[in-house]
Amino acid sequence: MDLENIIIIGLSKSAEVKNKCYSIEEVYDAIKDNMFSPTSVEKPSKSKKGVYHRKRPDRVMLDGDMIKANSQRLQLFYTKGFKCVNCGTEGKFFIKVKNRSNKGELDNFYHLELVGITPSGKYVLMTKDHILPKSKGGKDVLENYQTMCFECNNQKSNNSDEYLRGTTEELKQANAYLFDENAKLKRKIADLNGEVANLRNQLKQFKEKNK
Repeated sequence: MDLENIIIIGLSKSAEVKNKCYSIEEVYDAIKDNMFSPTSVEKPSKSKKGVYHRKRPDRVMLDGDMIKANSQRLQLFYTKGFKCVNCGTEGKFFIKVKNRSNKGELDNFYHLELVGITPSGKYVLMTKDHILPKSKGGKDVLENYQTMCFECNNQKSNNSDEYLRGTTEELKQANAYLFDENAKLKRKIADLNGEVANLRNQLKQFKEKNK
């Protein structure tokens, strides 16, 4: 597949992408022994008593490039599945990507991105979604992650899954409230239009009397 000729939803236009796809089995064979290596290591803190945790990527060689094998996204995909929990879009292959910083500098290493294909044939990145959003107290742990395509994740934002699916009683109440407010607004507009028509009629009569 020629990656230069396809659009992948969710992929930054400034990213550098290796023009090659990797199968789910091929990536698994490369990372399986390192996938669950510790992601952080304790180091003595110089500024205060105790220790701090430093991120520790475990990199392996994949087709000539060192890539992080113990990322939480890879752990998620290979334990909970490759399908979007909302729309069912399924991840089909991986690509190697280097993102750019705000200063335009490329990352030192490639990382793997999972690409899915929607029922309509669009290519989209598969993401690591927080089941309980971080803004609502959700933790950065595997138990709180689920696979979701970029479009569904973007729609969900920092809301709950129920918001995305629109099934909770709170959503029904909110929709009913908006429906009532919309009906009230329509009635108000109709009343104002009636008042305007009445004023125009009075003005017309006044002009006819004062000709």
